[in-house]
Amino acid sequence: MTGQEFASYVETQCGNSGKQYQAHMNLKSNDSWCAAFISTCAQRLNISSAVIPKVTRCAQIQDLADSHSALHEWIKSDSVRKPHVGDIACIRWDSSSRPCNCVGVVTSYNSNDETVDIAIGDFGSTGSKNSKVRLVTYSESLSCIQGYVRPDWSKA
Repeated sequence: MTGQEFASYVETQCGNSGKQYQAHMNLKSNDSWCAAFISTCAQRLNISSAVIPKVTRCAQIQDLADSHSALHEWIKSDSVRKPHVGDIACIRWDSSSRPCNCVGVVTSYNSNDETVDIAIGDFGSTGSKNSKVRLVTYSESLSCIQGYVRPDWSKA
């Protein structure tokens, strides 16, 4: 499994509501599910839980890189290094600091205009019946993107 293959699968989920991801992770219907979306996709593809673990909270994904695990690397958003397809974007919608309160999968990066496409579960009104998996494009320098967790896809 590669980051590109994972991202391609994640893109096929765009437009889906959160019901299936919430059920898979035993969440309530009004619970936030963006982290559960990523975990569910990884499990469906038989990706090792050491690479993308079964988690339900966004901060748990960001914690992977903070733990200095050999399977994950933290790429700061203001870094010279740029996001790769398959990285997990950590987003904080308000101006407070860590931890992130939203995660999504990088599906493409355009170095010419420095934009990143991110597939985000629970996009819309968090935990509501109107939230869906959506593909959104952001400026790579957008301040709410705290950074990216880079899984070691060779261990997937």
